[in-house]
Amino acid sequence: MIKKIFIILTIFCFFSCSRKVDEKYSPQFSTENAITNNKKEIVFAPHPLHNPQRLQEMFSPIIDILNQEIPEIHFVLESSKSYSEYNEKIKSKRIDILLPNPYQTFIALKNDYNVFGKMSDDFNFKGIILVKKDGPIKSIKDLKGKTISFPAQTAVAGSMMIQYYLQKHGINVKNKEINPKYVGSQESSILAVYHNDADAAGTWPMTWNSYSSENSEIKNDLRVLFSTETLINNSLMVKKDFNKELLEKIKKVFFTLHNTEKGKRILNRIMLSKFEFSTNEQYQNTKIFFDNYKKTFGSLPE
Repeated sequence: MIKKIFIILTIFCFFSCSRKVDEKYSPQFSTENAITNNKKEIVFAPHPLHNPQRLQEMFSPIIDILNQEIPEIHFVLESSKSYSEYNEKIKSKRIDILLPNPYQTFIALKNDYNVFGKMSDDFNFKGIILVKKDGPIKSIKDLKGKTISFPAQTAVAGSMMIQYYLQKHGINVKNKEINPKYVGSQESSILAVYHNDADAAGTWPMTWNSYSSENSEIKNDLRVLFSTETLINNSLMVKKDFNKELLEKIKKVFFTLHNTEKGKRILNRIMLSKFEFSTNEQYQNTKIFFDNYKKTFGSLPE
């Protein structure tokens, strides 16, 4: 009898353990900094310029180099599911190192962060509208009354700059002459027009160039209808009280990536030539655009 009970319990434990192993893993987003293996943890969080999975693929190699070059610190990469979630992280002052867009840079400057660097290639920081190559939209005026997908209201290049451009070129966005559809990420915006869920898509060159190069069917199906003017590229920021000695080590990693073959491969995947030095003052120049946007539409997006 005892032997039978033992066999039954053994079988029960086997199947219980199997179920736990087979359960799908769901990644968790940490909400607090931590000490890992007696090392201080530093969180690096780029804004959602790509969807979370793609962002991890593109920026994880930089985290690996930071951990190799600064072994006394444990660096981790944190993705955000949406622009609004990222904006809240800035306001909560929880993230150590930010890679925000110019609008989020202004939010961060008001929340005790400083600029220490930026992505180069400002010529690529502009909005572009994508349409079907064989579709009926041939000019800006053809967008009137159409559904246009955008990453998010606070996506500067992929949304704000495009809507401002349309307003100045004969499409009254303010009076709803287009139907904006906010889809959460740059890739989702591109896919919306590809899958006929929108008539056109707002995005920016970095995402379009990298995504279309890896998806020939999308590149063959879509084309750029127009581009906006340019603005300064995304910044690199840290909290005002960030350790200065550690910051110098971090700067060295970011600002020398383009000097090595490994670093060049990482940057090529991001579609960037290099990271470079910058300051708070350099981002004051973007105030002209945001002032004009506010004057045109009555307010800035939240």
